Parts: sequence; structure tokens; C-alpha cells
Amino acid sequence: MNEHVKPAFDIEALQAQLEALRKDIEGLAGTLGAGAEHARARMADASESARAQMRQGEEMIEHAARTRPLLTILVAAAIGFILGALVSR
Repeated sequence: MNEHVKPAFDIEALQAQLEALRKDIEGLAGTLGAGAEHARARMADASESARAQMRQGEEMIEHAARTRPLLTILVAAAIGFILGALVSR
């Protein structure tokens, strides 16, 4: 008779594979977390850069309006005319 019946699967091997899988998942989660943090930092930098450029543009427009008010009015009127012509089509 068969005294040594082999189990259908090896419990120790299965536990080792599960532990390896757990470590792989932890590593993946860490990598994803670091990537998300890096993306957030880049977005914050880009957002701050855009704000700085907007402030600089506003300051340039304000300076131009104060030093050349008539030219500023003519440019604004021309832009309004062009936009109005484009929208009415």
C-alpha cells in the first residue's frame, strides 16, 4: 500500500510564493507612491511658474497702459474689433 501520500500542493512553497508576491506588491506600491509624489511636485512647480508668468504679463500690460494710454486703448479696440469679426462669422 501507499504509505507516503504526497499532498496535491506544497504548503511551504505556496507560503514562500505568497511572501514573494507580498514583497513585490509592497515594492510596486512604493514605486507608485514615489512617482505620484514626483508628479505632484512637478505640477506645483509648473503652476507656480505659470502664476509668475501671469503676474509678469499683468505688470507689463499695466506699465504699458500707464506709459502709453492712447496706444493701449487703440490696441484694445483693435483686438476687440478682430474678436468681434471672428465671433460674428
